[in-house]
Amino acid sequence: MDALEWPEGWAGPSVPGVTLLDVPRPVVPRYKVTVPRRGEATIARPRLSAMLDDAVASRPVSHVAAPAGFGKSTAAAAWAADRSDVAWLSLDPYDADPRRLYRGVLAAIATALADDELPAPLAAVLRPGVHPRDPEDAIDLLDGVLEALDDLRRPLVLVVDDVHHVPPGVARPVVRAVLSAGLPTTNVLLLSRDASHLDGLDLDATVTGADLGFTAEEIVTLSGSYPPGLTQAQAVSLHDETRGWPAAVRMSLIDRPDRDAAERRGTPATPATTPARAVAAHDEAFGAYLHDEVLGALPRAVAAFVRRATTSTVITASLAIALTGDDGARLLAATLRRGLFLTPLGRRDGEDVYRWHDLFASWCRSRLEHEDPALARDLHGRAARFWGARHLPESVPHALAAGDSGAAVDLLVEGALEALLNGGAAELLELCEALPPTARDDARVVAIRSVAARMSGRRDEAASLLERARAQLADHDAGDADGSHALAVAMLETFVAGPSSAPDAAERLLASPAALHPAVRAGLLYHLGRRATRRQQDPRGALHLLDEAVSLAERHGLDGVALASRAERASALVDAAEPVLAEQAITDVLERAEISGWAQDARLALLRLEAGVFAYWRDEFDVAQRHFTLVTRARGDDEAVASLGSLYGALASIATGDAGGAAAAAQGISQGLASLPLEAMHALLRLKTAEAAGDVASAVREADLIGRSPCMPFAVVWQAEVFRVAGRAERARNVLASLRAVPVRAHVRVAAELTGALLDAADGGDPLPQIVAGLHVAAPSRFTRPYLERLPDLRPYLEALVHAGTDHRDFLTGLLGTPAADGAPHRRSHWELTDRELEILDGLRSSLTAAEIARSLFVSVNTVKTHQRAVYRKLGARNRREAVRLAASRGFLPA
Repeated sequence: MDALEWPEGWAGPSVPGVTLLDVPRPVVPRYKVTVPRRGEATIARPRLSAMLDDAVASRPVSHVAAPAGFGKSTAAAAWAADRSDVAWLSLDPYDADPRRLYRGVLAAIATALADDELPAPLAAVLRPGVHPRDPEDAIDLLDGVLEALDDLRRPLVLVVDDVHHVPPGVARPVVRAVLSAGLPTTNVLLLSRDASHLDGLDLDATVTGADLGFTAEEIVTLSGSYPPGLTQAQAVSLHDETRGWPAAVRMSLIDRPDRDAAERRGTPATPATTPARAVAAHDEAFGAYLHDEVLGALPRAVAAFVRRATTSTVITASLAIALTGDDGARLLAATLRRGLFLTPLGRRDGEDVYRWHDLFASWCRSRLEHEDPALARDLHGRAARFWGARHLPESVPHALAAGDSGAAVDLLVEGALEALLNGGAAELLELCEALPPTARDDARVVAIRSVAARMSGRRDEAASLLERARAQLADHDAGDADGSHALAVAMLETFVAGPSSAPDAAERLLASPAALHPAVRAGLLYHLGRRATRRQQDPRGALHLLDEAVSLAERHGLDGVALASRAERASALVDAAEPVLAEQAITDVLERAEISGWAQDARLALLRLEAGVFAYWRDEFDVAQRHFTLVTRARGDDEAVASLGSLYGALASIATGDAGGAAAAAQGISQGLASLPLEAMHALLRLKTAEAAGDVASAVREADLIGRSPCMPFAVVWQAEVFRVAGRAERARNVLASLRAVPVRAHVRVAAELTGALLDAADGGDPLPQIVAGLHVAAPSRFTRPYLERLPDLRPYLEALVHAGTDHRDFLTGLLGTPAADGAPHRRSHWELTDRELEILDGLRSSLTAAEIARSLFVSVNTVKTHQRAVYRKLGARNRREAVRLAASRGFLPA
């Protein structure tokens, strides 16, 4: 053996009962204290060298921790080869004896330093007689070595490889001593397979397996040593397979010529075994390496845990317990401390989630399936039950691996709605395709495939599957004890087919004592609540169903169903004419959607439309336009909603005098509704444009055109207002009367109340009761638009209310200080004073009596009193003095 002799004067081995001078000088194998030579198939890795440079420059002790096969020693040796300040020590199992470790450290330092670089204190440590006799003394003597290094005149980095061979009881005191010493010129770099030896030292791994893995670019470079090499695309594929694990990458490159030859013979490898999975699962050399170097180096309990826990590619503490027993969480923590092929993925369901290295887990599963197939199937079944309906990509493959296709179908049915609502349609199709033929043709699965195909844009396939599903599901209505067939039909109705008989079956199941799976029950509640909301027939009933759906879904972690139910609940509150609660619910859903990644989802278009409508009727046009723009961008399958968004966007532009914006928004109106045909939408825009320009005749013409078609309530109330302004009171009343038979939104109700109040006032009635009724609805939601559109006519009554005192004083004061339409042409109000009324008013400001005013104007006293009452009504005054004051404040009289 090529060995390094100890220099003269160095201490000899310690043997109980034998003096130090009675034994030969010990020898240390030179390879243990020499930087390993770079192999032939080694590439420069500047990023790793930079990481190691930074590590040793910034801390006294640095740690490289990664499992076997990650190339720790290779990377550190390549880095050390370019430096002149490195002392290297490779450990082996025999270095568990502290005395041997002590000798190795001294030998490494002596190898790195020239004789004249040894400081006097260090030379003193090496003098005869100081070598430890007992293991306990070795740590104390190492403290002396550290003190001597304090006087070293040049930097020194001591690299200690394979620290995992040293027991924690030896490694920790040594590292703790180095950390406490605070050496100015000496740093230590430790290389080990895991971090467990250094627990309790607050010493995180500086470089980990994730850092040591090859990048795709590095694989391209490395492949040059294995002709013919790889293209960039091939390297990316290999990186995805191996996640850069150096051992697997090299094995795959070595194996590549054989696979290429097989392909040339016309027997290419299948996708399931190409390229590196074949190595991981079947290559004997690689398997032996994993068995001996990875699992074989672990404590027996940890190794047994790993064999079972790798059943699932993703692992949590709870799943570890489900797979391996009550000690699973502790063993998972022990595995994590060793850095054993686990990558953190974040948190799910309140606990940390980790992912096994694909190739490592694949090999472990393959080995277990070969050695104990019954246990492997049992573990897959446990994993399937653990992941359940909430996590189909994990649970369904496990159920199939357990040989239980029936369980796989049940999981798909229970979890399909959640997956669809979370955008997992394409993934659902893949899971369905993985089922065996008989399971794939199950009526419920066919329904799921139809919905998923439709949501993936495969309309022809969806239509074909829909017909099959309808035919098959029709036979299961009576015997659907678990509700799964009703849920399948409900999903078809919700996403593909439109109304069917499913609601009756769903209602019957929900009312029955049948014990439905939580996901099935929540899905049926959501479906019925959504259906009731869409029909706008029973908003209170819809709220009851959706509240129960939200509660049940949240209790069982069905986040998609919960959020979708909240969205439908917000729409039901709008329909229930609860604007304050509705807007709060909409805001809550949109905030939750932002967190859940639904922010740009087309399914939220209707809610964004509602939010924009609220903003429009509050005259918050910038906010409204942002919502309407998002509605039109997320068109999805609902062109009608997108068209409504464009319509309201154009209306907002008209309200602000932006003719160009209105024209641009109008181009997005592509589809009408049953309650507002396409032509009626465009007529409505022309009506509002004419109204803003003061062109009453054109507005009336468009109102007549709209009246020939079914009309949405907000359009009806604008029709009525145009007819009122034009003096067609009877037509206006008839139009308003049509709203009595239909549910109307709060803002529409306010606008209708105000138009009706002004019609009553024109007939000599009292408009205040209706105006006050409208205020009770409008003020809490700040619906200003209905008032501002009628402000010239409403002003005297609103001012009268302010003067008389009202709970809504702040709201009214804000209205009265707002111009009716900045920059818009003025249209004469029916409630502006006539010339005769102004003459009467001029007389009222004097001390003349009614008879004297009559004589001065050559009219009767009754005529004066009639005009006097009209002046009081229009000004909102209660007496002569108040009428004069209000008239002066509004410019009718000099102040």
